[in-house]
Amino acid sequence: MPIDHRVREGETVASIAAQHGLAPETVWDDPANAQLKEQRGDPNILFPGDVVVVPDKQAKEESGAAEQRHRFRTHRGTVTLRLALHDAADEPLADQPCTLMVGERSFALTSDGDGVIEQVVPAGEQDGMLLVGERILPLKIGHLDPIDEHTGRRERLNNLGYRAGQEDDADDPAYRSAVEEFQCDYDLQVDGVCGPVTQGKLQEIHGC
Repeated sequence: MPIDHRVREGETVASIAAQHGLAPETVWDDPANAQLKEQRGDPNILFPGDVVVVPDKQAKEESGAAEQRHRFRTHRGTVTLRLALHDAADEPLADQPCTLMVGERSFALTSDGDGVIEQVVPAGEQDGMLLVGERILPLKIGHLDPIDEHTGRRERLNNLGYRAGQEDDADDPAYRSAVEEFQCDYDLQVDGVCGPVTQGKLQEIHGC
């Protein structure tokens, strides 16, 4: 029987699929998840409380000669972690050596000309650290909420350096000030309200 999985903070379709031994696309493309797929758009950006339907596993038959050794590969979920590094003046940190630590693994990386690094990591890992020079930056993988939720807009602003605070209130002065500053920077109507136009620009600038 299919399982209704209620999303917890930090979970993605990839991590949920990995828990059940399935490929992410098997879960995300299941017709039972069509409404969620249309609502969220991105399998890596879910909201706590969303319900993901995990379909039944389908038996698969393989043929092989008797008395011979055969090798089969099981699916181990992975996700691609993509980070953009910028300095205090919002300039890309191009060709910047850094070290990414996720779980028990460590990756020596160098950003590209746009300050971007990418690394495939196991699905389900939620915590990491990025070492850039003498700075240690903690990472929360899979914790970004959708753009149509207040928390998703607030955290994107924080990630971009706009100091939107941590309050779950769209009328919080710090949040409204951050929205106004963002709107001013990108020639939008400055009203402190993160409506559809501002949301679209915020998602574009943030990258997701």
